Amino acid sequence: MPPPVNVLILIHGMTPSSKPSSPFPGYESFWKALLKARPELERIITKRIGVQWGHEMPAQITDIERAWGFIDSGTPAGERSDQKLTRSQEAIRNLTSYETVRKSPAAGDKLLNGWLDDPGIPGLRGMVIKFREGMVVPGIGDVVYYCSEEGETRIRRVVYHQILRGLDAFRDEEEVRLHIFAHSMGATLSHDFLFGLFAPGHDPGFIKEKQGSGEARDHYQWWRKKAQAGELKLGSLASAASQLPLFLMRKVRFVEQFYDGQLLDSSVIGVTGNDRIRWKIFYDIDDALGFPSRRLYRETPVIVDIQVNCSALPEGAHTGYWQNETVIRETADLILENSK
Repeated sequence: MPPPVNVLILIHGMTPSSKPSSPFPGYESFWKALLKARPELERIITKRIGVQWGHEMPAQITDIERAWGFIDSGTPAGERSDQKLTRSQEAIRNLTSYETVRKSPAAGDKLLNGWLDDPGIPGLRGMVIKFREGMVVPGIGDVVYYCSEEGETRIRRVVYHQILRGLDAFRDEEEVRLHIFAHSMGATLSHDFLFGLFAPGHDPGFIKEKQGSGEARDHYQWWRKKAQAGELKLGSLASAASQLPLFLMRKVRFVEQFYDGQLLDSSVIGVTGNDRIRWKIFYDIDDALGFPSRRLYRETPVIVDIQVNCSALPEGAHTGYWQNETVIRETADLILENSK
């Protein structure tokens, strides 16, 4: 039997900047860091797929985007609706920020008269305002958007299409292994993508609710059949800044399940076996938008939560996983150990 085809998939999360930007230079830096930690990965990984969603791209693509298989750059602003998300959040933040209200109060603004009316705790108020306006609006805003029917459809359409397009060349391979590193809401997107492929007896929403094109739905069904036959496997999964505890509240069945004291089964997303670690979940205690998540699942040695130190500041703690040495080393080891 020929060796398996190993495919690396990277999925970003919240993008703090409202200006057009590309995630692919960050993907390239992360890939090079993985290679520095484990040079063997260059030979083992057959294909790299970088996913871009929810943020406007620069007008011109570069060789880095092309190397990661991205071909949609240059889409006019507003043509792809998910790309409006970050700029829309920035507009909302500017309209509702306390600084805006304080500096230019209007007839509809009734403010307290100075700090004496509401002194607060010295130093804390500035931190709360910065976090609320700099992290909650864009971070939780992504969550709320994806939890809506329209937002879920639009994001899945672009994310799933990009992954499926990258996998297309391997449809006839005897065994394909996916290795996914996903950050923030990307952890939820990857979880949903895998659940649709690996959960037995499941009718994926991507297909049932026609969230993708007819061709994409056919391809997803093709890979689901491969997964059920054991020809598509989840090699490894690495999640950083997991927001899974938040997203479980989307589904009534999960609410009832945890109410009854029942835990999740990791096999429905392809995390199986007991001989080695297959899923590493990274979290920073200073990251208010990332959670340890292992204990949501039935006890198994294949899932581990790993605490890391990305930054003492909330924004750096949430976005710094891509540069964290522990995350890089542990992810490189995870991929290598599950690639054979």
